[in-house]
Amino acid sequence: YLKAKFSTIVARLEAKEIEKRPLAKEIDSLENLYNERIEKYESSAFTSVDVDSNLDSIVNTIIKEYNE
Repeated sequence: YLKAKFSTIVARLEAKEIEKRPLAKEIDSLENLYNERIEKYESSAFTSVDVDSNLDSIVNTIIKEYNE
């Protein structure tokens, strides 16, 4: 599971992607959906990787988790 803060997810969405995602058009409803789902994702994940950091750190964490 790739764990990202809500603000990170929104920042990564491009305007053209938001247009294609009806639930993303209203930030409040999108954040509510995020908050509803986050606990389910975390509880069912075998492992999670914080993707709010830099790319090198993310890759190293994934490699470390894969090798364990």
